[in-house]
Amino acid sequence: MGKKQGARHGFLLTAVGSAVGLGNIWGFPYKMGMNGGFAFLLVYLVLAAVVGITVVTAELAIGRSTGRRPVNAYKRLSPGASWLGYLTLTASFIVLGFYSVLGGIVTRHAVSYLTSVFGYNTWGAYTAAGFLNRFLVNGEGMALWTAIFILISTAVLTVGARENVEKFCRVGMPALLTVFIALTVYTALQPGAYDGFRFMFSWNIEPLRENFLGVLSSAAGQLLLSLSLGLGILITYGSFLEKKEKLQRSSAVIVICDTAVAVLSGVLVIPACFAFMDGDISFDPCLLFNSVQEIFLRMDYFGTVMGFVFYALVLSAALSSTVSVMDVIASAMADMDIAKNRAPRRR
Repeated sequence: MGKKQGARHGFLLTAVGSAVGLGNIWGFPYKMGMNGGFAFLLVYLVLAAVVGITVVTAELAIGRSTGRRPVNAYKRLSPGASWLGYLTLTASFIVLGFYSVLGGIVTRHAVSYLTSVFGYNTWGAYTAAGFLNRFLVNGEGMALWTAIFILISTAVLTVGARENVEKFCRVGMPALLTVFIALTVYTALQPGAYDGFRFMFSWNIEPLRENFLGVLSSAAGQLLLSLSLGLGILITYGSFLEKKEKLQRSSAVIVICDTAVAVLSGVLVIPACFAFMDGDISFDPCLLFNSVQEIFLRMDYFGTVMGFVFYALVLSAALSSTVSVMDVIASAMADMDIAKNRAPRRR
């Protein structure tokens, strides 16, 4: 009984770790800002409860019932449905490229804060706050740090994907949440932060009347990205589940944990925009980086230390999601090879 509970606990940690990453930490705040704050949050929560739990359960069920990864899983369901498996692999390749670029940016920030802790400025001629805009147009630098992130991800995958994702959830996730909460408390005490909380949580559905489809599509897209739906990750993890596993309960835990981290990210970033950016708020993809940089700058040297800790933990979260995507691709290829050679599958 203890072994079964341990296996279930490990599965949940791995599944949550694969979901919690740059998709919700980076994407949720700026999309929420672009789509009316509370209105976006309301639609997102409804979709998470209705669509998110349903689709997560379905993907886990496909993996568990077939005992295979995406391509062969769909093929087992229906001989003519194998193209759905190849579609998930294609989506995984696309998302992997996207995550790698973001991961490179996070890695560069973590390294710069680390060197700054020891008194070495690697931000260049610009301050930490102005660094990102300059870095984004530096093609060589972007390519270099993207490659570094990919190499780190490959090393983690080689050592053991699921084991390392589980370790992140056991240690890195509580540490990341602690840092998020500490920074949120600090920001909440600053003048103007209240306007950010009001923007997020005060009842306002006017954006839904003005552009319902726009808010809906943005919230749905963010949900799919945040939960890694359609990438085959949950099918892969589900293929290792026991038949007696209660999928609905596991799905609810995964969606609740992922959504909680996304909302917490918004609670950190959006009030910081109102408190530190003089009301000139630009809800764009740079929002996470620009807002937390403003927080760290106001903490002097302690902010430099916190900046390194923050980006190191975000990097760990980015690696957990990226390695999960890479694991799906590698596992699917191995699965197809097993089917080709008719060898028994190791569980």
